[in-house]
Amino acid sequence: MHPALLIFLVSFINHAITWLGRDLLQEFFRNIYVRVVNFSASSKLSTKKKELYEMRQQLNMTSAQDEFSKWARLRRKVDKLTQEVDEQNKTMASSQFMFSIMFKGFMFVLNSAIPFILNWYFKRVPMFYLPPGDWFGPLGPLFSFPNAPAGAVSSTVWTTVCGRVLALIGAYGRELFVREPMPQLEAPYESAPKASGLKHQEEKDAVPQPVPSAGSGAEKSTLKHRHTKQAS
Repeated sequence: MHPALLIFLVSFINHAITWLGRDLLQEFFRNIYVRVVNFSASSKLSTKKKELYEMRQQLNMTSAQDEFSKWARLRRKVDKLTQEVDEQNKTMASSQFMFSIMFKGFMFVLNSAIPFILNWYFKRVPMFYLPPGDWFGPLGPLFSFPNAPAGAVSSTVWTTVCGRVLALIGAYGRELFVREPMPQLEAPYESAPKASGLKHQEEKDAVPQPVPSAGSGAEKSTLKHRHTKQAS
């Protein structure tokens, strides 16, 4: 296989894992691991849980006072089955924990170790040669960084280009096929103008109005009488 195609496939697999989600893949392979590797232990655990449930039903229907011997015998069986189920659950949990560690290690090797090894192994191998001529000007030597022949594209640059292109494809695909729910706009509050009108009316009512004094008419008549007397 050509080195450029091999590097592209590894980069494509890594980005496909990112698109699908590591947690989803881990759960999928964990179910396969449980069904294939721990099938016998899982079936035994299911059988014991069913038997324990039936024993508890019988124990609840048995009176400890009237049928003490039967109740004690069922109680011992329930305790024994409970202990066996707990031990089996611990074994299954330990097995699943080991699987999660192995899966994370495999993801690290696939995402980091393999690309690094490929770049180091093909560091002097040209992925392909650029067309003859000064197409990229002073940037031309950068395509052969760090150890590829002049005029060629190195494995490091090719890995970077593949990763960037696949990331853009993933972003565009997410925008096209994954539709996010549109935020719902709240309807305008219809009674807002009325509330503002009421507030304005309350402010207007709150302004103190001038109150006419009780003796204002009498004072005016007294002053008028004085002026008339002085004029006469």
